[in-house]
Order: sequence, then structure tokens, then C-alpha cells
Amino acid sequence: MEEIISAAATIQGSKIQANAALVGALLGFLGVIFTLIATWLTVLRSGKVSRLAELRRQVYLETIEAYSQMLSEFATFSKNPLQLKDNLFLKVERFGSSLDKTMFVCDTKTKEAIVEFYEVYIPELKNFSKEVFPFIDAYKELIAEEKRHQDVMNQFEKFYSLLDELKIEDPKSDKFKNIFELLDHKIENSTKVIKKIEEKEDFYNGLEIKVSLIASNFIEKLNEKSSEVMYLLREEIDINNNKELDKKLNERLRKLN
Repeated sequence: MEEIISAAATIQGSKIQANAALVGALLGFLGVIFTLIATWLTVLRSGKVSRLAELRRQVYLETIEAYSQMLSEFATFSKNPLQLKDNLFLKVERFGSSLDKTMFVCDTKTKEAIVEFYEVYIPELKNFSKEVFPFIDAYKELIAEEKRHQDVMNQFEKFYSLLDELKIEDPKSDKFKNIFELLDHKIENSTKVIKKIEEKEDFYNGLEIKVSLIASNFIEKLNEKSSEVMYLLREEIDINNNKELDKKLNERLRKLN
């Protein structure tokens, strides 16, 4: 009887050991699973952070490039007013689009700085647009008057050629009188055109000075307001910043222009 009890106890002990080993193995397996899941989540999160950082870097650099190109157009727009739509206005649209993308991916603190920038940028841009369209119209009118003057001058050349032909063919021809009368009329007309050109030039030059001054003030205000935005953007993509040194360097660059 004692042998049976002893054998039963041995079997029961073996079962307990087997169960303990099974539980231990199961816990070990679960530990491995949890470790793998934690590692996967860490890698996934790290990948997301890395992709976000790269996306931000691309968007921010695009915005800074668009801003620089837009300011360059503002500084030189008066050289060819007829190209404003193809050059300056396209640069303005590109910068606005880039800045909207920046607001979508940036931190809230940076977004706040961008909104503050917009509060200066949009009213100043509207003011510039209001003044620049009369400037473009004045330029078109000046070009039209200069073309009229050129047409008159071309007619003078035709008359001179006709006079030379008559001198050869018939120096005493009655046509000379008619030609000289026409020449007098053309000279009078040319004088009127020249006077109009001078008036248009004075008007255009006055507008050019006015609009150029507005553009210059616009650029200055934008640069003052954009410095904080640029600082925060660089900070987000882990570029070392030194505000004071940056400010001094920007001042030195402005003096070169």
C-alpha cells in the first residue's frame, strides 16, 4: 500500500514539475512575444518620426527657397513690369502654397509664428498689389506712345526716300510742295507725340519711385517678421541656431544689397 502511495506521489510530483515547466516555457514565450512587439512598435515609431523629420526638412527647405525667390522678384520687379504676372505673382503663389504646407506639418508654436507673419504679409501684399496695377498700366501707356513715335519716325524715312527719288527723276516737280506740307504735318504730329511721351515718362517714373519704396518697405517688414519663423523651422529639423549671430549676419548681408 505504501508503495502505491509513494508511486502516486511521485507521479503527482512529476505532473507538478511538468506543469511548472510548461508555465515557465509559456511565460518565456510570452516574454519573447512582448519583447518583439515592443521592439516592433519602437521601430515603427522611430520610422514614423524619421519620415516626419524628412518630410519637414523637405517642406521647410522648399518654403525658404520660395521665400528667397519671391523677395528677389520684389527687389527687381520694376525692370520689366510686363513680366510681373509671369514672374513676381507666380513666385508669390508658390511661396503661399509652400507656407500652407509648412503650417500643416509644423509644431503649434511654429504655426503661431507663421500666423503672426501672415498678419503682416497679407495686408502689405494687398497694399502693394493696389499700387502696382496702375504702375503696370502706366508702363503699357508709355510703351504705346513710344511705338507711335517710332511709327512716325519710320514715315519720315519714307518721305526722305521719296524726296531723293524726285530729285533724281524731276527736280522741278510740283510734288515737292505736297511732300513738304506732309512733312510739316508729320513733324507737328511727332512733336505732340514726344510731348505725350515726356508726360507719360514723368508719370511712370513717379509711380515707379512710389511702388519701389512700397516694395522696399514690404521686404524690410517681412524680413523682420520672418526671422522668428526661420529660427523655429531650423530648430524643428535639428539645425543649430544662434539667434544673435544670425541677426548680425543678416544685417551684414542686407548692407551688401
